[in-house]
Formats: sequence, structure tokens, C-alpha cells
Amino acid sequence: MQRRHSVGDFESRVVRAGALDPAEVSAWEELCTSVDGLASPFFSPHFSRAMAAVRRHVFVCIIRRNAKPVAFLPFEFRNRGYYLLRAAERVGAEMSDYFGVVARPEIRLSPTTLLRLAGISAIEFTHLDESQVRYGLTGERPETGLVVRLRSGVSPWGEICRRERKFIADTERLERQLVGAEGPLRFVPEETGTDALERLMHWKGQQYVKTGRPNLFLARWRKELLHELSRTQMESCTGVLSSLYAGDHWLASHFGLRSRTVLHYWFPVYNPDFSRYSPGRLLEKYLLEYAASRGIEMFDLGAGDSSSKRKIANAEHSYYRSVWYARDVRGFVGRAVHSAAWRVAALQGS
Repeated sequence: MQRRHSVGDFESRVVRAGALDPAEVSAWEELCTSVDGLASPFFSPHFSRAMAAVRRHVFVCIIRRNAKPVAFLPFEFRNRGYYLLRAAERVGAEMSDYFGVVARPEIRLSPTTLLRLAGISAIEFTHLDESQVRYGLTGERPETGLVVRLRSGVSPWGEICRRERKFIADTERLERQLVGAEGPLRFVPEETGTDALERLMHWKGQQYVKTGRPNLFLARWRKELLHELSRTQMESCTGVLSSLYAGDHWLASHFGLRSRTVLHYWFPVYNPDFSRYSPGRLLEKYLLEYAASRGIEMFDLGAGDSSSKRKIANAEHSYYRSVWYARDVRGFVGRAVHSAAWRVAALQGS
């Protein structure tokens, strides 16, 4: 099903994310690789297409001006009820670390215009990056995101050593102890096979439960998404599973997404039997060096400001959250839907 809309000199076509034609995918990818602030693999058309492979109501608004595609907005509906009410959320929901429009740098789109072009009553989101301000898109309640900016020819671990000597010395001491007890470390930067990915999701789910959070991977579609992304090998979005071993023992793994210039740190997990050696920290060391060797320019640690992230990060940015509503009867409906959803969530949490 397609929907078409027009606002001013913009025209749009809304299609399911799996129904983009090759020229549209190519135009979208070109924006991801050429426009500052859009290099995250979560902005890639292939992330949205992976979501469409595991979820039913995933759409893209293709915005044209003078018959040429100038912007793309991916979004989804939580279920059929939200689809019928046209109340959307960011594509990927809690499985995405970025939200926003993928557009040419000169494009200006108010939230109201964007909603009209997408034909939706409202969109709820978090993770709107500060770079989206240039398009005229803003939110509320800023949250810090931390990154490691990598420099060509410079060891990122060496740079951290110069400013966090105690942290580095402690890490290297743990590494020596681990090697002495279990044997040489073996880092597999790009591990293949479904068993390794299933192992990561199993232990990550256990980690969530242990820390009092819901196990994300009880939902089948989230597991299917990681498998779909593990098979995605495109310049703007590649799923990467990395693991660290000592002798015959598995120590830690990480599944993340890589574009040409960004490696996004996403799902790390470690073997609790070796927690005394801080295997997650050791894995970070190897991941940073791997990223530098691949010409990656940014190791993205995602949202959240913690002391452990601060020890390796060297730059920060802000994310925003909000709900945008259409300024018509659809917006009134959208407000009613979200108000009801919040009340239900509050009752469930009480």
C-alpha cells in the first residue's frame, strides 16, 4: 500500500520499508555516506529493511522536491491498532539507538510538515541526535551520548593510557592474570555462525534479568532482528559479532553495527564465571583496536553517561526525546492514544 502527500514544494510517497526500489535505496545510502551526522548504521536503509523483515508495520516516507528524493523518514507502528490510528514511533523502537530524518543538509522540515508528509497523527521517539536541529527538528529532556573519536594511525588504547593510567594499569594486570590462569587470549573480530549469536542473546537476556530489567530477547522478533542484521553486509550497515576467548574458554562477546566510519557498541555480554578478570573491559580494548584497524572514525557508545564509558570516551553529544503531534484532528487522536498508553503503563508499574 502506498500513500502520497504534498506540503508546499515537497511531495511524499509512503511505502513499506521492504518495498523501496533500488534507486531509492541508493539515494538513501548516498545521504548516509555524504552528510555529516548520518553515518550511524541505525540511519541506514538496511537497518529499516531488517526491521521490516521481522515486524509488519514498518514504513518509510520518501520526500521529493523537484521530483528528486531529498529526505527519508523511517518509522513504525507498534501494532495494528496504532497503525489504524496513525500513531507512530521511531523505527526499531527500543532496538534503535538513533532517530531522525535522513536528508540533504539544506532541507528544513518542521515536525508538523514531516508528520503531514508521512501521513501520521503523531510520532513518539527518543534518541533524536542533536545534529537533527539543522533540519528544524528538536525534542526535550536531553540525554548524554558518549563516543570515542579515533584518529588515523593512532592507537586508541594508547590515547586512553595517557589520561587514564590507573584504569589501563588495572586492565593490563587483569589480562596478565587471565593469561597466566587460562592461556593466551584469542580475539575473533568477525565471528560467524548462529550458535555464537544465540549464545550472546542467551547470556545477555540472563544479564538483564539479574540486573532487574526485562529480558529483551524473550520477544521473538528481537532475536530475529539480530539474526537478520548479522546477515546484513552493506557499506552503511553491517552486523558484526566479535568474541574473546582464553584457551578453550569463552570470555565475552559483542554484537554491534558498523558503517564505513562508525562502529556502534550495542550488545556486549561476558561470561560470569570469569567476572573477576573484567572480560567485558578486555573485550572493549580489542574492539577499539579492531575499529582503528578498519579505518573507523567513531566508536559510538550510545546513550548513557557512566563512569565506565567516561574512562574510554573522548567526546560527547546529546540525544532528545518527545512526541510530535499533527495540528489537526489526527493530532488530537494521537494525543489521546499516547495519553491512554501512558495511563496503562503507569497502572502496570504501580
